[in-house]
Amino acid sequence: MPSRHTILHYVEAKEAADLAQLRLKEVSEQLIKEMEAEQVKTVTDNDFGKFTYVRRSVPVIDEKGLRRALTARVYDKFTVKKLDRKALEDAMGMGKIDPKVVVQYVQMKDGDPYIKYTETKDA
Repeated sequence: MPSRHTILHYVEAKEAADLAQLRLKEVSEQLIKEMEAEQVKTVTDNDFGKFTYVRRSVPVIDEKGLRRALTARVYDKFTVKKLDRKALEDAMGMGKIDPKVVVQYVQMKDGDPYIKYTETKDA
């Protein structure tokens, strides 16, 4: 079992990181407001470096509306079939599909380890 000392250091570091993240967010928002107001995309400071205002645009498609506009037959030419895992699991559960067949095509991949920290209510 990890020592209480190590756990204490973890909690202290987590609190410091959370505060730093909040402060960074606040200062970033202020810098963005100032750069927008002055309509400046890049600021270069000899002591601190270069700061560039970036606003990413991501296309969002109204798939339902586009399908109506193109007609379903045309729209469906540009879609792909995807395995419905829930339906597959249900079919295995009902005995319609043999799980021994499916398990041959499934592999488990381990994720990276991490620590999940949850503050207690009375702390």
